[in-house]
Amino acid sequence: MRSIPQVNAVAILDECRDLFVRYGGHKAAAGFTIRSEHLAELETRLRALVDTALSAPPVPTLTIDAVVPLADIQTGVLPALDRLAPFGQHNGPPIAASLNLAVREARVVGGNHLKLTLSDDQGDTREAIAFRQAERLGDLPPIVDIAYQVEANRWNGSTHLQLNVRDMRPGQAISQ
Repeated sequence: MRSIPQVNAVAILDECRDLFVRYGGHKAAAGFTIRSEHLAELETRLRALVDTALSAPPVPTLTIDAVVPLADIQTGVLPALDRLAPFGQHNGPPIAASLNLAVREARVVGGNHLKLTLSDDQGDTREAIAFRQAERLGDLPPIVDIAYQVEANRWNGSTHLQLNVRDMRPGQAISQ
């Protein structure tokens, strides 16, 4: 069984240890062997234990690896990011944040994606895509903070840098 950060899979199985022939794993995933006559009891107990563990709704989290000015996001960073791969559960792609970016252009593409042109107070401009976030277009503030992955957008034989927006929030306009 696989779990979510709010539910420790092994801790849940520890509570049912009397039902298993054997079990083991770690907090994110576990496995077990059980006799078929114990399945109904296991289901009842697992449901109760998970309900207790999730008594408060889970709060989504996003870990930011670095706050980066737009000027530092250049195509030369792509080979360095490739050297960090392969990405997976315990080695996720780096998430950067850039703060107080002006939204120069925003439009819906592909039906439910938001294509953005963002710039900082130094005049550096980058293209960004916010997949499955088109509904934000109507209430998009003029200044945003974004969390994103830096990616190569390969299209029609050329490659350019793209910011894949994971999340955004209103930023603060900086007085000059």
